[in-house]
Amino acid sequence: MTNGDTGAPIRPEILLVDDDQEILCSLSSFLEETGYQTASALSGREAMTSLENNNIRIVISDMMMPGITGTELATAVKEKDASIKVILITGYTGFHSPVEAIAAGADAYLTKPFELAALAAMVDKLLPVQARS
Repeated sequence: MTNGDTGAPIRPEILLVDDDQEILCSLSSFLEETGYQTASALSGREAMTSLENNNIRIVISDMMMPGITGTELATAVKEKDASIKVILITGYTGFHSPVEAIAAGADAYLTKPFELAALAAMVDKLLPVQARS
């Protein structure tokens, strides 16, 4: 994919991380329809590699994943670059709390199920249009 104005490749600005491929596809389609460029990772380890190779501004990650959890990923992202925003998502409301997410460095927290419009509003708040490339 290239930028029609400059011919330069369009770089992803949102990294989606979830061990469920269907969720990744759904979130990616929605956010790209909204005008964002996305990259996807099926694990925390894959996400860390993607962070090295792309100009990521927001990471949206599931909290419960095998290997590197979403909270561990949030901590690693913030240690790498504190300007990258992190949104953590969980379906386990009794197991994880917003306090745990924020303590790990998350800038925002969503509980499944959530409205896609709520996610879009959160992304817009964290990455205003004028700040986008």
